[in-house]
Amino acid sequence: MSALDVNASDFQKQVLDRSREVPVVVDFWAPWCGPCRTLGPILDRVATEAAGRWVLVKINTDDNQSLARTYGIQGIPAVKCFRDGKVVAEFVGAQPEAQVRAFIAGIVPDPASELAGKARAAAGEGDAQAAARLYTEALRHDAQQPDALVHLAELALARGARDEARSTLGRLRPADRPRHAAALSRIGFALDAPPLAEARAAVTQHPEDPATRLAFGRALAGSGDWAEALEVFLSLVKRHRSFGDDAGRKAMLEVFDAIGVRSSLADEYRRRLSMELYK
Repeated sequence: MSALDVNASDFQKQVLDRSREVPVVVDFWAPWCGPCRTLGPILDRVATEAAGRWVLVKINTDDNQSLARTYGIQGIPAVKCFRDGKVVAEFVGAQPEAQVRAFIAGIVPDPASELAGKARAAAGEGDAQAAARLYTEALRHDAQQPDALVHLAELALARGARDEARSTLGRLRPADRPRHAAALSRIGFALDAPPLAEARAAVTQHPEDPATRLAFGRALAGSGDWAEALEVFLSLVKRHRSFGDDAGRKAMLEVFDAIGVRSSLADEYRRRLSMELYK
């Protein structure tokens, strides 16, 4: 559904009155505004996908200065969501697509997101079968629902279906990847490593072999044991610095990205890595 261009004469009908039936998202913009040209296509795309669950309205502030004053527009683009004739949510400035989608989901949950929310609740209660069923159903509504794709990729990986896991993750929208960075890194490690039990047995038999230690560390990271993985990678830096073109250090940097570069665990191992590199 395309956006509606609205002015002061039809604002009451197209925004205030219509918002009593369906949420109306208003994009206050102007032709000369560079950030508006960045945000506009994102809003258009997300509105088209919504298929009428909410309405996108565009108001040119140059042509509708009275409306801009009424709603306190001091910077553009300015986005306001109306429900029942009132502003219920808003933001100012161009935002990445993932944040725009999160904003919309907060005011107009789509069927796929609602099902994904139920699936997360089921998983939290330990009902893995119900979670998988709900995530699968979510994908029938939105083939790129990010929570469902990530969770089902994890299930595929647990079954040993690595190609299926890769294919599932390949459907993720680029804009959705940052929000799932830790899970994607964990899955990425697991895809490139042997099963944890196998890797642990191998490193027990060949504790000084750098390739075996690297595989063990990646298997640990794939299981979400970030601390032990970092310890293994740091041991590679200490004992086999040149192995694999500095593979131990590079693996540590991958983990830092996954757990958050400013997390306490990353801070601790960044300090220990620096001490090792510059001693």
